[in-house]
Amino acid sequence: MRKRILLKSQFRREAFHKLKRFHNVKTFKELSIKLGVSHYTLNDWMEGLYSTPSNIFPKKLLQKRFIDDIKPENWGSSKGGKIGIRKMFEKYPKEIRRKWSVKGGNNNKENLKRIREEYKELIAEKSKETKMRKRYERTLCKINLNSDFFCDCYPSLSDLSIEKSHRDIKDDIKLPQVLNEELAEEIGLHIGDGTLLLPRNYFALRGYTRDEYEYYNNHISKLYKNIYNFKPKIFARGSVCGFEKCSRAIFSFKNKIIGLPYGKKSYVVDIPEIVKKSRNEKLIAACIRGILDSDGCIWFSRNGKYPRIEISSKSQELIKSIGFYLDKMGFQPNLQYNNNTRIVLNGEVMLNLWMKKIGTNHPKHKLKVDIWKKFGSCPPRLSYKQLEQISLSNALVV
Repeated sequence: MRKRILLKSQFRREAFHKLKRFHNVKTFKELSIKLGVSHYTLNDWMEGLYSTPSNIFPKKLLQKRFIDDIKPENWGSSKGGKIGIRKMFEKYPKEIRRKWSVKGGNNNKENLKRIREEYKELIAEKSKETKMRKRYERTLCKINLNSDFFCDCYPSLSDLSIEKSHRDIKDDIKLPQVLNEELAEEIGLHIGDGTLLLPRNYFALRGYTRDEYEYYNNHISKLYKNIYNFKPKIFARGSVCGFEKCSRAIFSFKNKIIGLPYGKKSYVVDIPEIVKKSRNEKLIAACIRGILDSDGCIWFSRNGKYPRIEISSKSQELIKSIGFYLDKMGFQPNLQYNNNTRIVLNGEVMLNLWMKKIGTNHPKHKLKVDIWKKFGSCPPRLSYKQLEQISLSNALVV
């Protein structure tokens, strides 16, 4: 850090003569040119009218006996300012100083208003960058803090107590031996849109034809083929699509091994203990992905520009569990408890983290995110077909 030096009066000339010899010049005029200052400024330093910048003297040249005191860089201006303020307070009464203060404040307001108007877009951009940077920093801090919470455990599943019916044997129903990511996602789908009924060992999964028929037909049917070795026939009845299956083996597996309730589940369903106790981030993320794809949404507010992720449920325990694990993954969830309990994630940072850690297999959610990235916004309340048309176009026209 640069300093200001006060030289002792008896050594000032000697110090500057040494400086002249150091720079190999014959006159002080030549020395001022070497230092890049005027001859008058150099004279003022030698006469002691002003303090001298420390950087003009090489360390080996400046001896301790020459120095009277060392001050900060802004010492002179600070000292002058304090003297000026003291003299102003002595000279002018309080009423006049108050008028000046009000006038100066009004001028500052006008200037500030003009600057904000003139650089409105730049200020908004910088403000957004700052907010996002701080949010990224908080997110990374939370992820590092919880780095030891998760592990890589994939629990084994015993099906010794599961009895298969003749129909199960005929259909060659298989039951998973390990809790993997596909099964965890299917558990999440069941939590959102699944039904288990004891009569006839009934199991069903249903969605909306308008936006989810392709999702059921392309992704979900393959998922169940991989997990249980049966490919469901997807129906479309009016506004509802999905599939139904009567299977003693699947019903018992879901209820006894996984721990999913049968009958009315809306107020009591939760992430099963077998998923929670695994403390496997990938399994928990897959389960939450299934819940989002079946019972949640990704949408964009503020004219389609601001990302929001929402999961709604009547079960407060489910929302609490999702919020707990999202927090451990680094998210900043907003839990809301009212007639329709829900969890909300707001902003670009949360959306990017979601797509990185959890993701989505729902084609409508993917289209929305792709359109938002491509055009900077995504209109709300559009069907899957409408979103497809926008995605294939070169301009956002709704």
